[in-house]
Amino acid sequence: METGKTRKYLKYAIGETLLIFIGVLIAISASQWYAKKKEIAYETKTLKEIYKGLQRDHASLDSVVHHTAKGIQSITILDSLFKHEMPPYSKSMDTLFGAVYGFRFFSLERANYEDLKANSLNLVRNDSIRQQLIMVFESEYSRNERIYTNELWVNEILRPFYLENFQNLIFYTSATPIHYKSICENIYYKNLVSYRLTFLKMVQKSYFLRMKHEIEKLMRFIERYIDT
Repeated sequence: METGKTRKYLKYAIGETLLIFIGVLIAISASQWYAKKKEIAYETKTLKEIYKGLQRDHASLDSVVHHTAKGIQSITILDSLFKHEMPPYSKSMDTLFGAVYGFRFFSLERANYEDLKANSLNLVRNDSIRQQLIMVFESEYSRNERIYTNELWVNEILRPFYLENFQNLIFYTSATPIHYKSICENIYYKNLVSYRLTFLKMVQKSYFLRMKHEIEKLMRFIERYIDT
């Protein structure tokens, strides 16, 4: 009799243990499912916010590219005139002088990326998006910082010359020479113009276009990923 009771108790205990074990597994599975669902919701929300920021960045970059191209066009004309006999001064030439002086830089929105980075980039499950995020917000951002530093340096050199020799200054738009003839004969200023033109053409324009390409690439990746 005792043996039968013991067996019955053991079966009951084993069954109860199994039920508890299964319950724990279900609870763990449910917890993992909820955590995964929460991560996916965060990933989707963050990528959408990053995408909105990229849309604004892209529009801003379009404007910078446009102004840079106009600046290159004006400075090219001015640099070419310096290589020949300068024509008599006309008011329209103010746009050529104005194009040399002024900041041309691009500011990238990084707040949502930094938030994602703080929580772990691995929350982005798509490898292509994760790598492109790093390309845009790390690699290209670092180049952008160097461009900005150079802009500060160049304009620190240009500022005293322009304040002394020009009036009616409007950044990268217009500047009226005080003594037109002396400016046209100034070797230092000619060198500044030549350097400004070279840097805008060889470095800034190519960088801005590359940055635009990388942003567009990231936007396409996010569009396809969120839509699927």
